Amino acid sequence: MITRHFEAKKIERIIDRINKYEELLLIGINTIKTKNSQGVLGGSIQDAISAFGEAVLAKVPHQQIVRYLQHIKEFGSANFAFACRHGETFDVTINNDTFALIGGPAGAYLHTDVWEKVFYAAVTLRDKKAIEQLIQVPQSVFDNANLKADAFDTALINLMKGLFEPEANMGDLLEAALIAADPNAIASGRRSYVQNILLPLLPVYRCIYTANAQDEFNEAMVEALKAHKKYWKKDERERQGWISLPLIAAASHAYDLKGYQLTVETDYIPSFLVKNDFDVTAP
Repeated sequence: MITRHFEAKKIERIIDRINKYEELLLIGINTIKTKNSQGVLGGSIQDAISAFGEAVLAKVPHQQIVRYLQHIKEFGSANFAFACRHGETFDVTINNDTFALIGGPAGAYLHTDVWEKVFYAAVTLRDKKAIEQLIQVPQSVFDNANLKADAFDTALINLMKGLFEPEANMGDLLEAALIAADPNAIASGRRSYVQNILLPLLPVYRCIYTANAQDEFNEAMVEALKAHKKYWKKDERERQGWISLPLIAAASHAYDLKGYQLTVETDYIPSFLVKNDFDVTAP
C-alpha cells in the first residue's frame, strides 16, 4: 500500500473547502458567461483540480468525485477552444450549463502542463469528444503561451496525443521523449517536477505498449507513485498532489487498451476511476 503523504487532521476543514468551491463555482461560471473571460475560465481549471483532490481525500460519494473531474475537463476543453477559435462563437457546457463564448487572444493557462492535466481528466472520463478536441490543439498555442514549452514538454505532448492517433509510432514517440528529457536541457526550476512527475510516465507507457507486460507495468507504476509521493511531500498541503492525475489516466488507459490490472493499492489512484466503474450521466 502506497499511502498518501498527507493525512488531514480534521476532515471537516476539507469538506468546508469543497463547499466553498461549490459556492464560488456558479459565480465563476457567470463571470465567464457575461464577460467572455478566458482568465477566469483558465483559472478555474486549477480550482477544479484542487476540489477533485479534496473530494478523493475526504472520500465523498463517487459521483461527486467524478463531477469535479468533469469540471477539470470542461473548463479545460473550453479554455483551449477559446485559444484555438479566434473570433468564432462556440458553445461550451460547464456544470450542465450550456452557453456561448467568443474565442480570442489568450496567453495564460495555455502551457503544456495545463493541457496535460485536462487531457488526463478526459482520458480518465473516457470522453472521446474532449480527447479529440485536445489532440487538435496546435503547437502554436503552446508556443504563444506565457510559459513556453521546452523540447521535453513538446515531446510529452506528442506522446500523449499519440495514444489516440492510430498512425502514431509509440516507440518513436517514447524515444523522442527520453532524448528530450536531458536534465541539462530542462530549466532548473522545473527539473524536479519533470524528473519526479513526468519522466516516470515514460516507462509506464512503454509497458502499456509492450505485449504481455502487466507485471512490468505494475513495477513502473510503483516507481512512479513513489516519485510522486516524494515530490509532493515537500509541499504536502498542495491539493493537486493528494491524487495523481497522470497516473490515474495511465492506469485507466492500460485497463482499457490491454486489460492491465493495477495490483498496487494506493491513496493516489481511486480504483473505481481506473475500472470505469462510474456513470457520468448520473445526477
